[in-house]
Amino acid sequence: MKKHFSTGVLLAVLLLAALFCTGCPSPSGVNPVEYAVTVNASGAATGESVTAPEAVAAGEPVTLTVAVNSGRRVTLSGPMCVNPKTINSPGGSATFTMPAEDVTVTATFSDIPATYVVGVTPNGAAADEFVVVDPSTAEAGETVTLTAMLNSGRQLELSASGITFTPEIIDTDGGTATFTMPAENVMVTATFSDIIYNVTVTAINPASGESLVADPSTAAAGETVTLTATLNSGRQVALSADDIEFTPDIIDTDQGTAEFTMPAGDVTVTATFSDIPTYTVTVNAIDPDSGESLVANPATVAAGEMVTLTATLNPGRQVVLSADGIIFTPDTIDTNGGTATFTMPAEDVTVTATFSDIMYTITINEIAPEAGESVVADVTTAKYGDTVTLTATLNSSRQVKLSGPPSITIIPSLIALPAGGTGTATFTMPAEDVTVEATFQNFQ
Repeated sequence: MKKHFSTGVLLAVLLLAALFCTGCPSPSGVNPVEYAVTVNASGAATGESVTAPEAVAAGEPVTLTVAVNSGRRVTLSGPMCVNPKTINSPGGSATFTMPAEDVTVTATFSDIPATYVVGVTPNGAAADEFVVVDPSTAEAGETVTLTAMLNSGRQLELSASGITFTPEIIDTDGGTATFTMPAENVMVTATFSDIIYNVTVTAINPASGESLVADPSTAAAGETVTLTATLNSGRQVALSADDIEFTPDIIDTDQGTAEFTMPAGDVTVTATFSDIPTYTVTVNAIDPDSGESLVANPATVAAGEMVTLTATLNPGRQVVLSADGIIFTPDTIDTNGGTATFTMPAEDVTVTATFSDIMYTITINEIAPEAGESVVADVTTAKYGDTVTLTATLNSSRQVKLSGPPSITIIPSLIALPAGGTGTATFTMPAEDVTVEATFQNFQ
């Protein structure tokens, strides 16, 4: 009796458990709501399909299984997040997350369109210049982008049969152009070249007949441009332009020129015409003798010009030249009518001209003197016109013969002392150094 009761109780418990599992709600207390997935296929060939589950709860992933014949593709649309949207042969799968509503997926089957190749033929490309094509193969109707890698001051012109480029010329490094791909291969001719920039001259205050001309008036970056000025007497033109270095920046002679290197851009040269400023040369004469002078020619002169100083000097005279910041060539004039020069600065100049006597040297050259014999001059230097005394010391029965350059007369020219002793002779100092030859000999 006890055994039969235990078996009946176990059967009852199992029956209740089965009824509970089939009839009770989910643990959340609500059965999940499922939404319908419908696939509308168009253009499908035999063997092509897109399959999906009939119903899926919101938030669950949905997998679309795609079969596509060779050379064919299917484009999926409907759910915003379907990925991928296009599947090529032989097929594959796409997924999306189920929204809280029914979904219709549109599957459009079609032939895979032909793709065409874009090639580039470069002409005149410099080092590091090239064209990037993106994409290099494209379907008819696609947009193709050409990106130019250019050096400074360079440009690229694009051409191809039947193709319209936007734009046709690229003139910046990294610049782009586009075209619409036709239903055929495209060979793009990419012609690289220098950009030609303009040179414009703006003349300010030119006098009648004055001008500044640029040659060439158009130039590529890096070329040399020459500016030639037509100027009236005493006139100049100053040159300026943004970020341009002119050599020189002032032209002060008719048909004078300046140059600059063309940048990668148009240039406007401002040419300001004006009178050449002049400066005065003044001579301050110190201690000139009667009839002496220093004359500047020209006395009024522009900066940079050469000034010549001419001295009028008496015999044996000189003039020493000085002025702040000035280099004279030479700085001493010691001949009548002699000259010196200097370059005029951009300011007035006062030349100090210090006149003075030239001191000439006297040298005695003794020939064959005996012990104790000599000829001595009373001075070692003398100015022009001074009297120089020569004193001879002789031994008994000796004499000395005196001679010098043609510019002097020694009186007497022979000192003879039979008994020995001292004797003198004199000469007048010429305007030059003097060497006296003293030849000692026995009394004759």
